[in-house]
Amino acid sequence: MKNRLQFHDLAHKFMRITIFQLLMCTVFINVSFGSETNAQDILNKNITLNLEDQPVKTVLNQLEKLSEAQFLYSSSLIQVNRKVNINVNNKPLGEVLNTLLRPLRLNYKLSGKQIILNRTEDNAEEPSPNEQNISGVVRDEKGEAMPGVNIVIKGTAKGIVTDANGQFRINIPSNNAVLVISFVGYEKNRKF
Repeated sequence: MKNRLQFHDLAHKFMRITIFQLLMCTVFINVSFGSETNAQDILNKNITLNLEDQPVKTVLNQLEKLSEAQFLYSSSLIQVNRKVNINVNNKPLGEVLNTLLRPLRLNYKLSGKQIILNRTEDNAEEPSPNEQNISGVVRDEKGEAMPGVNIVIKGTAKGIVTDANGQFRINIPSNNAVLVISFVGYEKNRKF
């Protein structure tokens, strides 16, 4: 009789633990699905903001307050002290970010409630009407592609580095621009 009673108590405890575990699983599943929808809603949240001649950091702080999102970025990479103007009225945050970041050559990626800012690759840049897009491959005297070669527009700080296949693409301001090509162990070469 005593063994029967112990088995009954043990079975009752096991059932309570199992029910508790099922209840906790249900709660955690609902919470995880709820946060996924919330992350998508961040970019759809309408924003009204009017700031003139303010540092990028100030604008991002205001956007954080209005959108309940958190911006992650490197202060030196995005140059947070640059002055910008933003005037939007009841626009989705995604559209506001595109308006603000595109001229600064920045883009963003959404991860939960965090918005990660980084630089746009120069290769993705479209030439303006007064610029010309130049592309090519840098090769050594044996005809082999040279990765990591520096190519700079003479008289400017604008430049790029060749990719693993020696390829490059750069927008130059005019037909009279001079490209300075340099690589460790080689003499500088100027191309017109």
